[in-house]
Amino acid sequence: MIEQLRARGDSQSAQALQQLLTHSHGLACYDVGGEPVLINWAIPLVVEPLPVVTAVPWWRRLLPWLLLLLLLLLLALAYWWYRCNTHNDTATQAPIVEPAPAVAPQQPEPVPVPVPEPAPAPAPAPANTKLTKDNPSIKLAKQKDFGKIKVNLTWQQGKHQRPIDLDIAAFVRLKSGELGGAEALSKFFGNYEKPPYAILQKDLRDGADQDGEWIFINGSHWQEIDEVLIYSFIYGGTDNWQGTDATITLYVPGQRPISTTLANGSNSNPVAAIARLKNVDGDIKVERLNSFFSTRKSMDKYYGWGFTWMATGDKE
Repeated sequence: MIEQLRARGDSQSAQALQQLLTHSHGLACYDVGGEPVLINWAIPLVVEPLPVVTAVPWWRRLLPWLLLLLLLLLLALAYWWYRCNTHNDTATQAPIVEPAPAVAPQQPEPVPVPVPEPAPAPAPAPANTKLTKDNPSIKLAKQKDFGKIKVNLTWQQGKHQRPIDLDIAAFVRLKSGELGGAEALSKFFGNYEKPPYAILQKDLRDGADQDGEWIFINGSHWQEIDEVLIYSFIYGGTDNWQGTDATITLYVPGQRPISTTLANGSNSNPVAAIARLKNVDGDIKVERLNSFFSTRKSMDKYYGWGFTWMATGDKE
């Protein structure tokens, strides 16, 4: 639809639809009467700027009173002139009554103009907890329901000529010993409500989408999960990780975001184990891995998961 809008020259509508897609991570599609219906749009909030109140200059506030004072002075002068001329015409011995000097009205105290207080600045986003070589792990205390755990993979295009395309994926082991996972290349997209309680949102990035790729983990079933291994692999655009700054960021409701960036980007092995989440007595222990492998199978063997691997087609 975006391409059709642009072909018709309606770039404004195309841009608006593109912005909706960029922010709408929870889109769901339903078949209603043979027609596709998309729900869960995320409409960005547009904050209108606060009006600016300009203070009125002091001389403009006093101008009405100055005009009133001038009018009173003119009236006093006219009265004095009238009394003088009347005295000369009658030639009486009546004493000349001098007009009383005009008394300027008492200046009212200036009324302060209320100045609206500036709107409070938005609360700064919580700083990430970064896992590094010197700080390789962190533990989140046990709670009844961890909610929706979001895992985001982002990277940089850098100086590469072709669009960089990285894929995010995960191995999942349940407490029962059952193995599962989420990986687009193997056609395993996962399931959020049922085992493995992890789902790949979409394989949606081709180097232009700055939102990256996402895996959602159902933290309401964390007590049934033993371990989740988060990994990525290079699908296209480069032969190594140099300049990609591939970063995993973990979002757990009520916790500060946790992130880790791959080091040793010159490594030519296309598969990288980035982080893992381990269930330790109900807690979530997040560990930085930063390990590189030639294949996903060799990574599986190294960490002792025990998947069965076979040849597959391309990404499509």
